[in-house]
Amino acid sequence: NIERITMYTVSPIITYENGIVLPDCMYKVNNIHKENIRVPGPLQHLSPNCNNVSQQVNLILKKQGVDMHKLEQHQLEILKKLADLKLEMLSLKENLLKECSINSGSSTLSTIQDLTPIVIFASPCQIPYSLIAIQNLWQKKNIGLEIKSYVHSSILILPTQVQEFIQQITRPIFNTQYTLKVTLIWKDVSFGSELVIGPTMLSSIKGEVNILRYLNCIAPGAIETASEHEMNVIFDVCFKLSRAKTQKDIQYCLRFLNAKLGKNTWICNTEHLSLVDIAVSSTLKQLQNTNDVTQNMTKWLQRCTEVVTY
Repeated sequence: NIERITMYTVSPIITYENGIVLPDCMYKVNNIHKENIRVPGPLQHLSPNCNNVSQQVNLILKKQGVDMHKLEQHQLEILKKLADLKLEMLSLKENLLKECSINSGSSTLSTIQDLTPIVIFASPCQIPYSLIAIQNLWQKKNIGLEIKSYVHSSILILPTQVQEFIQQITRPIFNTQYTLKVTLIWKDVSFGSELVIGPTMLSSIKGEVNILRYLNCIAPGAIETASEHEMNVIFDVCFKLSRAKTQKDIQYCLRFLNAKLGKNTWICNTEHLSLVDIAVSSTLKQLQNTNDVTQNMTKWLQRCTEVVTY
């Protein structure tokens, strides 16, 4: 037996004595699911015996199929016009970038005449062959690199290779619109080449690859370059190779450079010889022992020599 529990009575909180009056301003909708009822308006096409909602939806879609097809065609036409407009905008952007590059290059080159002559200190043990490449390639772009060579008192005798280099690098430069004057001083420096600017010589750029970076900023676009990331990585490897003391470090750098070259014509797979090729080829020509240079890199070095006439 279940014992019944008596509940206590609670008084109502809200007392609403008035009756609820339903609004009579709303229209009534016929039940479309009933048989034999004609529904006015856009649903008159429904079959009176069509009680399945999914069937009714399919009938509506079939009737509206023609209109949907027209809408789809209109949307496709709009998308096609947008695609054509995008191509026109990209073409316009490319032309503007070319014009900006040309104008920027011209304005940068015009400042070469106003630059203070720079001085480069070089060691006879590390000949900066890249200067020959820069000089020859710049001349094709109507830019002259006029170099005068001097010998510091710390150097007693110049090797034959250095003398041949001086004869080639100090040749007269003619028929160029812009000319950058450089004083090359052979000095006993242990850190490689160093570039100084201005009569006070307070600012300096150490390392041949860093000098190449500076010269490329003076005449941007005169020599083809690789991507900035690849160029910086390879320049750092060249800088490390030029200062390598052990055979292990030299072999590591050469393996890296050989892997970057691969089966390409030029390092970084550029269309023409680039600033990276100049830096690497100059660094390799400075090596005392070239036995670790692979046959693939030897052929590439020969191609570089033919282009820049080292």
